[in-house]
Amino acid sequence: MMDRGVEYIQTYSVDNILIRMADPLWFGHMQDKDLDCSNKVCRKREPHEKVGVMCRRDGKSSVIEYSEISGEMAEMVDKQGELVYGCGNVAMHGFSVKFLESVLSEPLPIHVARKQIPSYKSKSEDGKVSGIKLELFIFDTFAYAKKMTAYEALREEEFSPVKNSNDKPKDTPNTAKDHFSNMCRKYAKESGLNVPENEICEINGNEWYIGIEEKPKDFVITC
Repeated sequence: MMDRGVEYIQTYSVDNILIRMADPLWFGHMQDKDLDCSNKVCRKREPHEKVGVMCRRDGKSSVIEYSEISGEMAEMVDKQGELVYGCGNVAMHGFSVKFLESVLSEPLPIHVARKQIPSYKSKSEDGKVSGIKLELFIFDTFAYAKKMTAYEALREEEFSPVKNSNDKPKDTPNTAKDHFSNMCRKYAKESGLNVPENEICEINGNEWYIGIEEKPKDFVITC
């Protein structure tokens, strides 16, 4: 990447239909502020939503996983009634290549995750056993950053994950499809186009990158 002159990269590790790949506004912010890294965050839906949260740990930028935060901390509010730990980590990180090179040999903490794991030895109906996974997270490199920001995004515009099957009430393929369609319909209407309310709507992504350009007056729309 350095040989090719790449200055910034974006990583994401959640199936998210609304992600803005290589968001030029975000990278422009990183370049303008000369940042080592930046983390996109969304406000949590409720205190115990299963997402990690941005924080400062020993004075350094960090993320606390939802499995590691106490119930008391998750429910803490400030004077305005906002969650103190309300900036949800949605697994969208921006890094400078120079920063990544500098942390290649730095140690990262091991996280213990207790999960139900598929196993041929299982005697339960779901074919799983209780297990422990040892995990490393790329966001633990934040602790080595000298300059970093948390960059807030609107959930309805940039975060609709697929974590569950369609028999669940949220974060499913069906909810992701609906959220994407609603966003496309909104932008089409703002451009003066008449779009049926009860149809799935998709804007051709080859014509317009949402987030930087003026909306074109004519989209190719699939309904």
